[in-house]
Amino acid sequence: MLKNLSALILALCFVLSLAGCSGKEALTESTTQATVATESTEATEAENNTYTFTDAHGREITMDRNPQKVVVLSGSFAEMWELAGGKLSGVTADAPEDRDLDMEGVTIVGETTHKPNLETIVALEPDFVVLAADTEQHKALSETLDDMGIVNAFFKVEIFDDYLNAMEIMTELTEDEEAFVKNASNVKEKAEEVIAMAKDKEGPTVLYMRAMTTNIKAKGDDHHTGVILKDLGCDNIVDRYDTLLDGISIEKVIEADPDFIFYTTMGNDEKALAYLRENLESNKAWSELSAVKNGRYVQLPKEMFHYKPNEEWGTAYQYIYDIIYGETK
Repeated sequence: MLKNLSALILALCFVLSLAGCSGKEALTESTTQATVATESTEATEAENNTYTFTDAHGREITMDRNPQKVVVLSGSFAEMWELAGGKLSGVTADAPEDRDLDMEGVTIVGETTHKPNLETIVALEPDFVVLAADTEQHKALSETLDDMGIVNAFFKVEIFDDYLNAMEIMTELTEDEEAFVKNASNVKEKAEEVIAMAKDKEGPTVLYMRAMTTNIKAKGDDHHTGVILKDLGCDNIVDRYDTLLDGISIEKVIEADPDFIFYTTMGNDEKALAYLRENLESNKAWSELSAVKNGRYVQLPKEMFHYKPNEEWGTAYQYIYDIIYGETK
């Protein structure tokens, strides 16, 4: 009986060892297959010289690198495409008007980013169209371009990390690593250096406003300048008085009496400044604010603080830092 029992135990151990080996082999095979699949995708991209990325609407885009006929329907993104080492075939009119880009030989494909002209775009026979994710008109246009087999992708830049991500995609497409280092990596290093300088400082209270031709609104984390102020340790009063997001209340501003008041203009500068003078600065109570009396009521350059600063993002951080902390690095 002992002999029979020993034989049974040996047989059972043998079966279990085979099952263990089978499990390990299955796991190894599964891992190997996943690795091979990834390597296969990368090899296919390398062989076909394509690049796959996820755009701002979550769509997976696979396209040829180094597109030669590129249409960009946003002045900011047009500037970024050039910073990434790319060339433009078509842009909306805000590219030369707001970004002062040299548009010699480049076709204007719309009066504004909100009014792109499909016929003009298609006539250029583009191999890539860059769209703005937060522009409603571009969503319908994207569907039409898809139906026509024209590659298009949405981009969105609200904060600095968005800019870095977009520049990574664009420089991958242009295969210009030097452009990424110069206009993204180095910019990030500069911005982080300034943020680090402000880390241990006691930040001031601030109000940041955007003056338009018919309204004045405070801005917080919903605007890149508000994010810059927050990154530099500032206490934006809009976090306590969120009604300022809908329109400036002098009573609320007087109650908070911030250390600094910053503002930029949107749209027609002359009309926006006239509206600001008439509706705020003409009020006697406004002149009694600490920021106004102490010379801390500051207009910020539109090119960096209304529009996205792009390659000047580090400079924008430094600009604010120097004002609020009174130091120059």
